[in-house]
Amino acid sequence: MDRKAIRIVCDLRKDRDTFGRPNGGEPIAVVQGEADTLKLEVSITDHGSPFNLTGCSVELCAARPNGTSVIDAATITKALYGRVDYLVPGVLGAVVGRVRAHFKIKCNGVEIACAQPFFFDVARGVDISDAGATDYLPKYDEHMRAMEQATANANAAAQSANTAAASANSAIDKAVTEIVPDEVANAVASEMAKYSAVSFSVNPDDGGLDITYSY
Repeated sequence: MDRKAIRIVCDLRKDRDTFGRPNGGEPIAVVQGEADTLKLEVSITDHGSPFNLTGCSVELCAARPNGTSVIDAATITKALYGRVDYLVPGVLGAVVGRVRAHFKIKCNGVEIACAQPFFFDVARGVDISDAGATDYLPKYDEHMRAMEQATANANAAAQSANTAAASANSAIDKAVTEIVPDEVANAVASEMAKYSAVSFSVNPDDGGLDITYSY
C-alpha cells in the first residue's frame, strides 16, 4: 500500500518560538474512515538536539473532539537519533473535527517527558454506499476493468486449452489410422511366411478365387 509520509519535529521543551512548531504549526489533514494511509516520521529533540530514545518507548496520546482519548504505541526506528514512525490508525480519525496530540516518552514504564503538541484536522469522508450509475467512481471503475480483463484472460486461456486438446485428439486419431493398417499388413505377411508357396486360381464352378498353400 502506498502511504503518505509527513516529517515533523517535536521538541521536549515545547518552546515554539525557539524551536518552531510541529508541521509548521499547521494541522495534519486526515479523512474520516481512512486507516494506515498516513505515516508520521517524527524526530524527537531536546533543545533542538536529537533525544536519545535508547531503552525507552514512545506513545501517541490524542484527545478527540467528542472527549474520548486515543493512546497508541509508536515505533522507534533510530533510538540514538530520536527517530520515531507512527502509522495513523482509523480510530484516531473516527470523529470529525480537530484532534490534539503529543508523543509521550517512557523509560522502564515510567513517563519521563512529553513532546510538543500538534493537531490533526479530521474531515468528513464521502459516503458512496448509495452511489448511482452515473456517479464518477474512478477506483471502482478501475477495479471493474481489472476484473473484466482477468475474466477475458481466463476465457482466452480456456479457449487455448480446448484448441490444444482438440489438436491432441486429432493427432491420436491420425496415429491410430496410420498405425493399425501397418500392424494388420505385418500380421498377414507373417502368416504367409509360414508357407513355401501360395498359388491362386479361378474356380470354374462359381468363379471364385481359390488359394492354395504349399508348405
